[in-house]
Amino acid sequence: QAYDGYTYSNQASIRLTITGGNDPPHVVSDTIIIDEDQQYSGKLSGSDEENDSLTFHIQTQPENGQINLNSQTGTYTYIPVENYFGSDAFSFYANDGKLNSEPAQISITILSVNDAPTVSDLEINTNEDERSQVYQLIASDIDNLTMTYQLKDLPQKGEITLDALTGKFTYMPGLNENGSDVFTYKVTDHLEESGTASVFVQIKAVNDAPVAKDSSLKLDEDTETHGNFMASDLDQDTLSFIIVTSPEKGNLEMLDATQGKYRYIPHANKTGMDSFAFQATDGDIYSNEG
Repeated sequence: QAYDGYTYSNQASIRLTITGGNDPPHVVSDTIIIDEDQQYSGKLSGSDEENDSLTFHIQTQPENGQINLNSQTGTYTYIPVENYFGSDAFSFYANDGKLNSEPAQISITILSVNDAPTVSDLEINTNEDERSQVYQLIASDIDNLTMTYQLKDLPQKGEITLDALTGKFTYMPGLNENGSDVFTYKVTDHLEESGTASVFVQIKAVNDAPVAKDSSLKLDEDTETHGNFMASDLDQDTLSFIIVTSPEKGNLEMLDATQGKYRYIPHANKTGMDSFAFQATDGDIYSNEG
C-alpha cells in the first residue's frame, strides 16, 4: 500500500523467486578398533543437500597400513602393517561433481595380539668321537617375550644337553658313530608355542686305530713254535703287523706281515718266561702294543 498523507492506496503484491546455489557435500569422521594383523572393511559416510551423487577420495594416507577404496560407493578396506599395533589414521573428502567437502578423519586403534614365536632349521658338523661343542638354536619372538626351548624328538646317534632358557646346546656323538643324525625342537613364549624345527647333524667319519690283542704260548724246551699276531679294526681296514720288542730267550721271525704270521725259536736249553711285543697298523694309525 501507498499513503499520501490522507488515504491509503489499494494493496499490491511482490513475488520473489529464490534460486538455490550448490552446497558442498558433508562427510563424517569415525573411529574404529581392530586387532593386530586384522583387516577392516567399512564405508565412508557423506551426504549432500542437493542429493547429488558423491565420489570419495583419500586426502592423507595412513602411515601404518594400506587403504583400498571404491571411490564410487565409499566402501574401503584397511590393511595394517604386519605385526604393527598402536594408532593410525587417514583423512578423506567427498565431491558432488563440483565442490569438495571439508575433510574428515578415520581414527584407527590397533590392539596388540601375541604372536607365536618362530624357529628355524639348523645344520651342524662334527667329527666321530669328538668332544661335545656348544651350539645355538635359532628362535625369535616378535613381541620380545621370554622364550623357553624344548626338545621334541631326540637324536639317535648322539647325546644332547640343552639349556632351556638360552637355547644353547651341546651334541656329543656316540662312540664310533658317524653319518647323519637329526633331532627336533620348539619354543614357547608361555602364551603360544612355535612350530617344530630340525637340527641336522653330520658326523664325519674318523679313522680308528686298530686294537692289538695279547696272547700266550706254551712250548717245550728247544722247540720252535708258529703263531699269528691278533688285532681288530673297527673300520675293517686291511692290517699289517710289525715287531716292536724282540724276545730275550729266543729269536722271533716275521713270516708274513700282512697275515701276522711269525715263528719263535727258543735259545738252546732256555726255559721260563719270555715275551715280545708287536703292533698292528691300518696304513695310517698304529695300534697299542700287544
